[in-house]
Amino acid sequence: MNAQRRKLIEKLAERYNILDNKIGECSGDLSDLRDELESVRDEEQEYLDNMPENLQGSDKYATAESTIQEIDNLIEGIDSLVQSIENMPDSDDLLGVI
Repeated sequence: MNAQRRKLIEKLAERYNILDNKIGECSGDLSDLRDELESVRDEEQEYLDNMPENLQGSDKYATAESTIQEIDNLIEGIDSLVQSIENMPDSDDLLGVI
């Protein structure tokens, strides 16, 4: 590897570290958002569970069900994103081989 390419790799690793730190901060924000979404979902589920029988099958019931499903989808997406962030390689691994 020539010196020019090594410098470029070091510069890119530095940029990666900066972005990695920003992403780490976002990961905490995502976890907070997930907790809030879970709380709202649980409230909506309780609302749905306590809905009178005569409203089951109504538009209100369907809306509550859809809301719960969409919140669950968001939570799954956040979980997947946070897991991907946690599995990101460290730039020191790259720098250790050059």
